[in-house]
Amino acid sequence: MYAYLTLFAVSFLSATVLPGASEVTLAALCLRGFDPVTLWLVATVANTLGSVVNWILGRYLLRYQDAKWFPFKGERLARAEAWFTKRGVWSLTLGWVPVIGDGLTFVAGIFRVPLWQFIVLVGVGKALRYAVVISLLFWGTGASSQVDGTAPELLDPVVQESTVERIGALLEERYVFPEIAKTASGALVELSRSGAFTEATQPAAFAQSLTEALRKAAGDQHLLVRVRATPVESSEEDLARREAEQNFGFGRLSRMEGNIGYLELRSFTVGKGSIDVAAGAMAMLESCDALIFDLRQNEGGSPGMVQFLCSHFFDEPTHINSLYFREGDRTQEFWTHGVPGATLPDVPVFVLTSAKTFSAAEEFAYNLQALKRATIVGETTRGGAHPGGLFSVDERFEMVIPTGRAINPVTGTNWEGVGVIPDVPTSAETALDIALELARGEDR
Repeated sequence: MYAYLTLFAVSFLSATVLPGASEVTLAALCLRGFDPVTLWLVATVANTLGSVVNWILGRYLLRYQDAKWFPFKGERLARAEAWFTKRGVWSLTLGWVPVIGDGLTFVAGIFRVPLWQFIVLVGVGKALRYAVVISLLFWGTGASSQVDGTAPELLDPVVQESTVERIGALLEERYVFPEIAKTASGALVELSRSGAFTEATQPAAFAQSLTEALRKAAGDQHLLVRVRATPVESSEEDLARREAEQNFGFGRLSRMEGNIGYLELRSFTVGKGSIDVAAGAMAMLESCDALIFDLRQNEGGSPGMVQFLCSHFFDEPTHINSLYFREGDRTQEFWTHGVPGATLPDVPVFVLTSAKTFSAAEEFAYNLQALKRATIVGETTRGGAHPGGLFSVDERFEMVIPTGRAINPVTGTNWEGVGVIPDVPTSAETALDIALELARGEDR
């Protein structure tokens, strides 16, 4: 239902202030497996009603055309009037055309075209436009399906109900918080029985709907349902090569003005050769007067790499984080340890964050912030502090279930659901500039 409401709102506004957005939303929802006929009807009705707003502006509110908020002015209005005068009311079937279309629907109000006639002509044009978008989209995806001779699978209610039951059972068996698991499982069953998933007949759309429902019910951004991946034979050498090609998540490294070291970390990857890359990067930064770690595009990884990097900022063993796991009722502590190069206990550290920063990247920021070892600059992070694993649901789906939770030794809690709150709040776009100013100020 939320998807259709979103499409309705976007399509309505597209006829007034956001031209072009409705086609993108329509295409995205089609690809996610929502019913194309329902999507077509919603988009057509909403976009037509948006054009009615333009008709009302022309018919009754023309006297306000000099006001700043009035959307139709000058050359745009003159062009639409000329087009309408030359071609008449039939030109309203082109009310969807970018630039001139909205002007035509406005001019129709000025020329007092009857509302019923306006709705019919404009509606026909918009209906054809959206039909073409959907047809082209399915022609393209259908062509690719025909190459391998397969047709998109559609899920019936029986399959959906069975999947929901299996997910609920897995959740209650594995999720780190048993009571929340029971509540979320029950909420999922209720949604299924109420018909909340019936429109999501394609596996990808169903998986997305389940993910959204689970995250809302449990308040956990690590929960994820996805279509089961096709098994691919891969050797350890292949995996190591792919990780090396991505440089184990280590991005740009530079020394900036004022002897400020900068390191972009796209992920916290642990694999064959990753520690060597990390040690090499830190060796390049040893002589800097301040360090900036950029986690704005980092969505997580391994706590082992977080532990290794944090170990560079303390000169004695320091307890930085613990992970509690439901299975075995056990807690694993993470302490700093010796590193190949020099430790930097007195070098100022700044960590850049964004709303995208997640999971292990949040741990890195939270660990150093709690120990007063870094200044966090940027946006509040996404808020995921529950590590987990991938579990098979059935032959179609698999899911990520958080099986543990972080416990910071200083705060006694973690960043789940609230994110890491920056010490210096600013937009992600300006975070680097702000951090550089702070770093250079400390250097003075």
